[in-house]
Amino acid sequence: MVLLVVSAVASEQQLAEVSRSMAEEHLVTAFCFGIKQVMVLVNKMDLVGYSEQAFVETKAKAFKHMKKAGFKVTEDSVCIPISALEGDGFLSIPSRLSWYDGPCFLQALDYVSLPTRMEHKSFRMVIDQVFKVKGIGDVLCGKVGRGTLHLHDSINVYPSSVEQATVKSIETHGNAVACAKPGDDIGISLSKKQVAKASPLPPRKYCRGMIVGLSTEPAVPVMKRFEVQLFIIGKNVSLKVGGKPTILTHLCAMQVKIIRLVETLGKNNTVLSRDPDVMKTGDTCIIEFEAHEAIAAETIHDSPKLSRFVIQSNRMTVAIGFIRAKLS
Repeated sequence: MVLLVVSAVASEQQLAEVSRSMAEEHLVTAFCFGIKQVMVLVNKMDLVGYSEQAFVETKAKAFKHMKKAGFKVTEDSVCIPISALEGDGFLSIPSRLSWYDGPCFLQALDYVSLPTRMEHKSFRMVIDQVFKVKGIGDVLCGKVGRGTLHLHDSINVYPSSVEQATVKSIETHGNAVACAKPGDDIGISLSKKQVAKASPLPPRKYCRGMIVGLSTEPAVPVMKRFEVQLFIIGKNVSLKVGGKPTILTHLCAMQVKIIRLVETLGKNNTVLSRDPDVMKTGDTCIIEFEAHEAIAAETIHDSPKLSRFVIQSNRMTVAIGFIRAKLS
Protein backbone atom coordinates (compact mmCIF):
# COMPACT_ATOMS: atom_id res chain seq x y z
CA MET A 1 0.00 0.00 0.00
CA VAL A 2 1.07 3.61 -0.68
CA LEU A 3 0.42 6.27 1.95
CA LEU A 4 0.17 9.58 0.07
CA VAL A 5 0.40 12.69 2.27
CA VAL A 6 -0.61 15.97 0.60
CA SER A 7 -0.96 19.50 1.96
CA ALA A 8 -4.33 21.20 2.33
CA VAL A 9 -2.67 24.62 1.89
CA ALA A 10 -3.46 25.91 -1.62
CA SER A 11 -0.20 27.87 -2.02
CA GLU A 12 1.88 24.75 -1.38
CA GLN A 13 -0.14 22.85 -3.95
CA GLN A 14 0.54 25.56 -6.56
CA LEU A 15 4.28 25.29 -5.99
CA ALA A 16 4.04 21.56 -6.59
CA GLU A 17 2.24 22.06 -9.90
CA VAL A 18 5.10 24.02 -11.57
CA SER A 19 6.31 20.71 -13.01
CA ARG A 20 4.99 17.23 -12.41
CA SER A 21 4.33 17.14 -8.66
CA MET A 22 6.19 14.79 -6.36
CA ALA A 23 2.83 13.24 -5.49
CA GLU A 24 2.35 12.15 -9.09
CA GLU A 25 5.99 11.03 -9.31
CA HIS A 26 5.59 8.75 -6.29
CA LEU A 27 2.28 7.38 -7.57
CA VAL A 28 3.66 6.57 -11.03
CA THR A 29 6.61 4.72 -9.50
CA ALA A 30 4.37 2.81 -7.08
CA PHE A 31 1.97 1.78 -9.85
CA CYS A 32 4.87 0.63 -12.01
CA PHE A 33 6.10 -1.66 -9.24
CA GLY A 34 2.72 -3.32 -8.81
CA ILE A 35 1.24 -1.53 -5.79
CA LYS A 36 -2.55 -1.35 -6.12
CA GLN A 37 -3.76 0.35 -2.92
CA VAL A 38 -3.44 4.05 -2.06
CA MET A 39 -4.53 5.84 1.11
CA VAL A 40 -4.54 9.66 0.98
CA LEU A 41 -3.92 11.83 4.05
CA VAL A 42 -4.73 15.55 3.67
CA ASN A 43 -2.35 17.17 6.15
CA LYS A 44 -2.11 20.69 7.65
CA MET A 45 -5.85 21.00 8.17
CA ASP A 46 -5.07 23.31 11.11
CA LEU A 47 -3.59 25.88 8.68
CA VAL A 48 -6.84 26.09 6.69
CA GLY A 49 -9.09 26.32 9.74
CA TYR A 50 -10.28 22.71 9.33
CA SER A 51 -12.19 23.84 6.24
CA GLU A 52 -14.33 21.21 4.54
CA GLN A 53 -14.02 23.03 1.20
CA ALA A 54 -10.21 22.97 1.37
CA PHE A 55 -10.36 19.23 2.10
CA VAL A 56 -12.73 18.52 -0.79
CA GLU A 57 -10.59 20.50 -3.27
CA THR A 58 -7.37 18.82 -2.14
CA LYS A 59 -9.02 15.40 -2.27
CA ALA A 60 -10.15 16.03 -5.85
CA LYS A 61 -6.58 16.96 -6.88
CA ALA A 62 -5.10 13.90 -5.17
CA PHE A 63 -7.59 11.56 -6.85
CA LYS A 64 -6.83 13.23 -10.19
CA HIS A 65 -3.13 12.39 -9.72
CA MET A 66 -4.08 8.81 -8.82
CA LYS A 67 -6.11 8.38 -12.00
CA LYS A 68 -3.33 9.89 -14.10
CA ALA A 69 -0.84 7.45 -12.61
CA GLY A 70 -3.09 4.49 -13.44
CA PHE A 71 -4.84 3.78 -10.13
CA LYS A 72 -8.57 3.14 -9.97
CA VAL A 73 -10.53 5.68 -7.94
CA THR A 74 -13.80 4.35 -6.52
CA GLU A 75 -16.27 5.23 -3.77
CA ASP A 76 -14.18 3.07 -1.44
CA SER A 77 -10.98 5.09 -2.03
CA VAL A 78 -9.83 6.44 1.35
CA CYS A 79 -8.98 10.11 1.96
CA ILE A 80 -8.58 11.31 5.57
CA PRO A 81 -8.17 14.87 6.89
CA ILE A 82 -5.40 15.14 9.49
CA SER A 83 -3.23 17.63 11.33
CA ALA A 84 0.16 16.17 12.15
CA LEU A 85 0.97 19.17 14.36
CA GLU A 86 -2.17 18.84 16.46
CA GLY A 87 -2.47 15.04 16.22
CA ASP A 88 -5.97 15.22 14.75
CA GLY A 89 -7.34 12.41 12.57
CA PHE A 90 -4.90 9.71 13.65
CA LEU A 91 -6.51 7.93 16.62
CA SER A 92 -9.90 9.62 16.44
CA ILE A 93 -11.85 12.31 14.61
CA PRO A 94 -12.12 15.52 16.75
CA SER A 95 -15.21 17.72 16.93
CA ARG A 96 -13.62 20.37 14.67
CA LEU A 97 -13.73 17.76 11.88
CA SER A 98 -17.38 16.94 12.57
CA TRP A 99 -18.24 17.37 8.87
CA TYR A 100 -16.04 14.32 8.07
CA ASP A 101 -17.88 11.00 8.53
CA GLY A 102 -15.15 8.55 7.49
CA PRO A 103 -12.64 6.52 9.51
CA CYS A 104 -9.59 7.90 11.28
CA PHE A 105 -6.16 6.74 10.13
CA LEU A 106 -5.90 3.90 12.68
CA GLN A 107 -9.34 2.56 11.74
CA ALA A 108 -8.60 2.80 8.01
CA LEU A 109 -5.56 0.53 8.42
CA ASP A 110 -7.91 -2.32 9.37
CA TYR A 111 -9.44 -2.18 5.87
CA VAL A 112 -6.14 -2.57 4.02
CA SER A 113 -6.05 -5.94 2.28
CA LEU A 114 -2.88 -7.92 2.90
CA PRO A 115 -0.83 -9.12 -0.10
CA THR A 116 -0.64 -12.80 -0.96
CA ARG A 117 2.51 -14.37 0.51
CA MET A 118 4.11 -16.81 -1.94
CA GLU A 119 5.80 -19.12 0.57
CA HIS A 120 5.96 -22.17 -1.68
CA LYS A 121 7.74 -20.61 -4.65
CA SER A 122 11.49 -20.38 -5.18
CA PHE A 123 13.22 -18.23 -2.55
CA ARG A 124 14.10 -14.69 -3.63
CA MET A 125 15.58 -11.85 -1.58
CA VAL A 126 17.01 -8.65 -3.03
CA ILE A 127 20.06 -7.45 -1.11
CA ASP A 128 19.53 -4.00 0.41
CA GLN A 129 22.72 -3.70 2.47
CA VAL A 130 25.87 -5.75 3.05
CA PHE A 131 27.89 -5.67 6.26
CA LYS A 132 31.21 -7.28 7.12
CA VAL A 133 31.17 -8.09 10.83
CA LYS A 134 34.40 -9.08 12.52
CA GLY A 135 34.21 -12.66 13.73
CA ILE A 136 30.98 -13.30 11.80
CA GLY A 137 31.73 -12.51 8.16
CA ASP A 138 29.33 -11.28 5.50
CA VAL A 139 25.84 -10.27 6.62
CA LEU A 140 23.28 -9.74 3.85
CA CYS A 141 20.21 -7.63 4.65
CA GLY A 142 16.99 -7.36 2.70
CA LYS A 143 13.30 -8.24 2.53
CA VAL A 144 12.14 -11.73 1.57
CA GLY A 145 10.11 -11.41 -1.63
CA ARG A 146 8.92 -15.00 -1.85
CA GLY A 147 9.81 -18.50 -0.70
CA THR A 148 11.20 -19.63 2.65
CA LEU A 149 14.75 -19.61 3.99
CA HIS A 150 15.96 -21.94 6.77
CA LEU A 151 19.13 -22.19 8.80
CA HIS A 152 21.95 -24.12 7.09
CA ASP A 153 20.39 -23.69 3.63
CA SER A 154 22.87 -23.38 0.79
CA ILE A 155 22.43 -20.14 -1.18
CA ASN A 156 23.64 -18.53 -4.38
CA VAL A 157 23.92 -14.80 -4.95
CA TYR A 158 23.13 -13.70 -8.50
CA PRO A 159 24.50 -12.63 -10.92
CA SER A 160 27.55 -14.19 -9.17
CA SER A 161 25.84 -17.57 -9.30
CA VAL A 162 29.11 -19.53 -8.97
CA GLU A 163 29.51 -18.36 -5.37
CA GLN A 164 27.87 -20.56 -2.75
CA ALA A 165 27.54 -20.03 0.97
CA THR A 166 25.72 -21.62 3.89
CA VAL A 167 23.31 -19.68 6.10
CA LYS A 168 24.73 -19.65 9.64
CA SER A 169 22.11 -17.43 11.25
CA ILE A 170 18.95 -15.47 10.44
CA GLU A 171 17.87 -12.39 12.37
CA THR A 172 14.83 -10.17 12.08
CA HIS A 173 14.58 -6.97 14.15
CA GLY A 174 17.45 -8.18 16.31
CA ASN A 175 15.89 -11.56 17.11
CA ALA A 176 17.35 -14.86 15.92
CA VAL A 177 14.87 -17.04 14.01
CA ALA A 178 15.02 -20.48 12.44
CA CYS A 179 13.37 -19.48 9.16
CA ALA A 180 12.26 -16.43 7.19
CA LYS A 181 9.07 -16.03 5.16
CA PRO A 182 7.83 -13.52 2.56
CA GLY A 183 7.61 -9.98 3.92
CA ASP A 184 10.26 -10.49 6.62
CA ASP A 185 13.10 -7.96 6.86
CA ILE A 186 16.10 -10.09 7.69
CA GLY A 187 19.85 -10.19 8.01
CA ILE A 188 21.65 -13.45 7.28
CA SER A 189 25.22 -14.32 8.20
CA LEU A 190 27.12 -16.66 5.90
CA SER A 191 29.84 -19.22 6.19
CA LYS A 192 32.98 -19.12 4.05
CA LYS A 193 32.17 -19.08 0.34
CA GLN A 194 32.88 -22.20 -1.67
CA VAL A 195 33.65 -21.31 -5.27
CA ALA A 196 33.36 -23.97 -7.94
CA LYS A 197 36.80 -25.06 -9.18
CA ALA A 198 35.89 -24.99 -12.86
CA SER A 199 34.06 -21.67 -12.60
CA PRO A 200 34.14 -19.61 -15.83
CA LEU A 201 33.38 -16.43 -13.86
CA PRO A 202 35.62 -14.59 -11.39
CA PRO A 203 34.39 -14.20 -7.79
CA ARG A 204 32.41 -11.02 -7.15
CA LYS A 205 31.62 -9.21 -3.96
CA TYR A 206 28.11 -9.14 -2.62
CA CYS A 207 26.48 -5.76 -3.24
CA ARG A 208 23.17 -3.93 -3.19
CA GLY A 209 20.71 -5.06 -5.85
CA MET A 210 21.94 -8.64 -6.14
CA ILE A 211 19.38 -11.42 -5.62
CA VAL A 212 19.70 -14.32 -3.19
CA GLY A 213 18.29 -17.71 -4.15
CA LEU A 214 18.64 -21.28 -2.86
CA SER A 215 21.14 -23.47 -4.68
CA THR A 216 18.62 -26.36 -4.55
CA GLU A 217 15.94 -24.36 -6.42
CA PRO A 218 15.67 -22.91 -9.95
CA ALA A 219 18.31 -20.24 -10.50
CA VAL A 220 17.55 -16.55 -10.86
CA PRO A 221 17.86 -15.63 -14.56
CA VAL A 222 21.08 -13.77 -15.32
CA MET A 223 20.84 -11.75 -18.52
CA LYS A 224 22.79 -9.25 -20.53
CA ARG A 225 20.43 -8.82 -23.47
CA PHE A 226 16.68 -8.77 -22.88
CA GLU A 227 13.38 -7.62 -24.36
CA VAL A 228 11.21 -5.12 -22.48
CA GLN A 229 7.81 -3.49 -22.82
CA LEU A 230 8.05 0.23 -22.13
CA PHE A 231 5.54 3.05 -21.69
CA ILE A 232 7.01 6.53 -22.18
CA ILE A 233 5.39 9.08 -19.85
CA GLY A 234 7.92 11.94 -19.67
CA LYS A 235 7.55 15.16 -21.65
CA ASN A 236 9.57 15.63 -24.87
CA VAL A 237 11.16 12.17 -24.60
CA SER A 238 12.47 10.27 -27.61
CA LEU A 239 14.30 6.94 -27.72
CA LYS A 240 16.43 5.78 -30.64
CA VAL A 241 18.70 2.85 -31.41
CA GLY A 242 22.07 3.44 -29.76
CA GLY A 243 20.65 5.44 -26.87
CA LYS A 244 21.95 4.62 -23.39
CA PRO A 245 19.31 5.15 -20.71
CA THR A 246 19.77 4.04 -17.10
CA ILE A 247 17.17 1.66 -15.71
CA LEU A 248 16.35 1.37 -12.02
CA THR A 249 14.98 -1.94 -10.80
CA HIS A 250 14.80 -3.65 -7.37
CA LEU A 251 17.49 -1.45 -5.76
CA CYS A 252 19.78 -1.83 -8.78
CA ALA A 253 20.72 0.89 -11.28
CA MET A 254 22.19 -0.20 -14.62
CA GLN A 255 23.03 1.61 -17.85
CA VAL A 256 21.74 -0.20 -20.92
CA LYS A 257 22.03 0.31 -24.67
CA ILE A 258 19.07 0.28 -27.05
CA ILE A 259 19.82 -2.44 -29.59
CA ARG A 260 16.51 -2.52 -31.46
CA LEU A 261 13.13 -0.81 -31.49
CA VAL A 262 10.88 -3.80 -32.16
CA GLU A 263 7.28 -2.62 -32.16
CA THR A 264 4.92 0.19 -31.22
CA LEU A 265 1.78 -1.05 -29.47
CA GLY A 266 -1.74 0.31 -29.31
CA LYS A 267 -4.74 -0.59 -27.18
CA ASN A 268 -4.94 -4.24 -26.08
CA ASN A 269 -1.31 -4.61 -27.20
CA THR A 270 -2.20 -4.49 -30.91
CA VAL A 271 0.83 -3.82 -33.13
CA LEU A 272 0.76 -0.36 -34.71
CA SER A 273 4.17 -0.44 -36.42
CA ARG A 274 7.27 -2.62 -36.62
CA ASP A 275 10.91 -1.47 -36.47
CA PRO A 276 10.07 2.24 -35.95
CA ASP A 277 12.84 4.84 -36.17
CA VAL A 278 12.02 6.54 -32.86
CA MET A 279 9.82 6.11 -29.79
CA LYS A 280 8.23 9.26 -28.35
CA THR A 281 6.18 10.45 -25.40
CA GLY A 282 2.93 8.50 -25.06
CA ASP A 283 4.17 5.44 -26.97
CA THR A 284 3.93 1.90 -25.64
CA CYS A 285 6.71 -0.08 -27.25
CA ILE A 286 8.78 -3.25 -27.31
CA ILE A 287 12.54 -2.64 -27.14
CA GLU A 288 15.66 -4.79 -26.96
CA PHE A 289 18.19 -3.66 -24.36
CA GLU A 290 21.77 -4.76 -23.80
CA ALA A 291 23.36 -4.15 -20.39
CA HIS A 292 27.03 -3.31 -19.91
CA GLU A 293 27.24 -6.12 -17.32
CA ALA A 294 25.02 -9.12 -16.70
CA ILE A 295 22.15 -8.42 -14.32
CA ALA A 296 19.91 -10.70 -12.27
CA ALA A 297 16.20 -10.18 -12.89
CA GLU A 298 13.02 -12.09 -13.58
CA THR A 299 10.56 -11.83 -16.46
CA ILE A 300 7.04 -10.49 -15.96
CA HIS A 301 5.59 -14.00 -16.30
CA ASP A 302 7.74 -15.54 -13.54
CA SER A 303 8.02 -12.75 -10.95
CA PRO A 304 6.36 -9.38 -11.65
CA LYS A 305 8.07 -7.66 -8.70
CA LEU A 306 11.56 -8.47 -9.98
CA SER A 307 10.82 -7.63 -13.61
CA ARG A 308 9.60 -4.05 -13.33
CA PHE A 309 11.82 -0.99 -13.77
CA VAL A 310 11.75 2.75 -14.39
CA ILE A 311 13.88 5.11 -16.47
CA GLN A 312 14.59 8.48 -14.90
CA SER A 313 16.04 11.76 -16.13
CA ASN A 314 16.85 14.63 -13.75
CA ARG A 315 15.22 12.64 -10.93
CA MET A 316 11.92 12.45 -12.79
CA THR A 317 10.44 9.22 -14.15
CA VAL A 318 10.25 9.39 -17.96
CA ALA A 319 9.34 5.76 -18.70
CA ILE A 320 8.08 2.66 -16.91
CA GLY A 321 8.32 -0.92 -18.08
CA PHE A 322 8.96 -4.57 -17.40
CA ILE A 323 11.18 -7.35 -18.76
CA ARG A 324 9.31 -9.60 -21.17
CA ALA A 325 12.00 -12.12 -22.09
CA LYS A 326 15.65 -12.99 -21.65
CA LEU A 327 17.56 -12.97 -24.96
CA SER A 328 21.09 -13.78 -23.80
